[in-house]
Amino acid sequence: MNFLNCFFFFNVVPAKVMLSDSTVRALKGYKISCSATGTPPIQTKAMWNSNVVVNASDVLTIFLNEEGWYVCEAENQFGKDKKEFSVKFAGKNAILVTQLIE
Repeated sequence: MNFLNCFFFFNVVPAKVMLSDSTVRALKGYKISCSATGTPPIQTKAMWNSNVVVNASDVLTIFLNEEGWYVCEAENQFGKDKKEFSVKFAGKNAILVTQLIE
């Protein structure tokens, strides 16, 4: 009796949040994208002052209309990652976004 064994190998990669810039200068209402890499499926969410504002299974778009702490978080079955950044209005129509290094 012959047995055929098939093995499929693939890289197991934990979710990792990707933010394009650590500092962004923009007008109020500017949007920033938050995406993630890793082995799918990946669930992503954005939070503002600890409240979930966007859930997605792809790239998130966050509209920066409020000051406070924002978090982009990504999770798959192999891990979880998050990036925090602070939004402060800088002048009448501009805001400054600074990412915190963990």
